[in-house]
Amino acid sequence: MQRLNPYLSPILDEIDRLLNDAALTNEHQIIKHLQDKKIVPFDNFSLADPKGLFSAHFLCMHALYHLKKFYRDNRSFTLDIQFVRIQRIPVDETSLLNNEDSTALETNDPLESYYLTSEA
Repeated sequence: MQRLNPYLSPILDEIDRLLNDAALTNEHQIIKHLQDKKIVPFDNFSLADPKGLFSAHFLCMHALYHLKKFYRDNRSFTLDIQFVRIQRIPVDETSLLNNEDSTALETNDPLESYYLTSEA
């Protein structure tokens, strides 16, 4: 996976591994997985504390949108990020060649722009 920065890379790598085992998950499961695997800084976030919960949420979404962009750039998966559900979907090469799936790869998502341009 393309390295963005040393801080974000382990988070992206671990989320990618999780999605290899469970293509359909949710934000809470991702955050708990990152905590269980002791991925910095998730291992220090307290979800009972409002600031810790917000930080975990924001960093998780920031990482998910970077992963979505990585998958899109590599034409390997589509990452469907919704408020309660995150699903990784393989991109069908035949559809790409026929340009049938190009809209799925090029959708405008204002939340993606927000999480990608914000500093984590």
